[in-house]
Amino acid sequence: MQQKAKPKTGKMMYDISCLIILGITLIFLIMAILYSFGIDINWHGPATAILLAVGGTLTGIGGFMGKPAKNWAKNIGKWAMHFGLAVMLIGFAVFGISGDTVSANVPVGSDTYYANIQKENGEVCNLGFNFRITDFSIDYHEDGTEKMYRAGIEFADAVSLRVDSDELAVNDTVVKNGWRIYLMSYSGDTVNLMFRHDPGEYAVNTGMWMTIAGTILSLLVGNIIPVKKEDER
Repeated sequence: MQQKAKPKTGKMMYDISCLIILGITLIFLIMAILYSFGIDINWHGPATAILLAVGGTLTGIGGFMGKPAKNWAKNIGKWAMHFGLAVMLIGFAVFGISGDTVSANVPVGSDTYYANIQKENGEVCNLGFNFRITDFSIDYHEDGTEKMYRAGIEFADAVSLRVDSDELAVNDTVVKNGWRIYLMSYSGDTVNLMFRHDPGEYAVNTGMWMTIAGTILSLLVGNIIPVKKEDER
């Protein structure tokens, strides 16, 4: 019996999917090149957020257009990669719309509590909590070189007057009222802190792990599992 010609729809959708992903990749590559040349890009502006959201949506749609895989691992991996990228890009977009990052030089050992941080553009950001830096210390290696910076941070509730203490260290952050606090550097009697409010953080992390899992399934597990041959008629 003569075999019927296979429809070209699947290949066409697969090609469209590849073009969509290639287009999104080129957009971010151009943005990265512009940024590397010192060209000012408003990463937190609505235009960037819309671009990221659209890119995430198109990447998710690309999953529907992809050519069906020939085993379960490659198939699940393909979906996980597409939707992982989509969730991650949408998470970046959420940060672009409602996230914020501010930094401040704060004196060590002062009795004054701070709640408002002035941005570079002159705007004042209210963190929603009161804090002060109580102390600062440096851990040293055996050869005398600096190993780790540590700073004690204290929070005071303006209503209940409750005081909570915590410790900041390089690469060891503290989260308060949705703000992640980073210890950046130390100079004289002041520390430089960065405050980051990122409501899309969990989406970015979830998308990242989905993409990693999908890549492992598709490229590693999928290539180990034998491919099912199509029935010959």
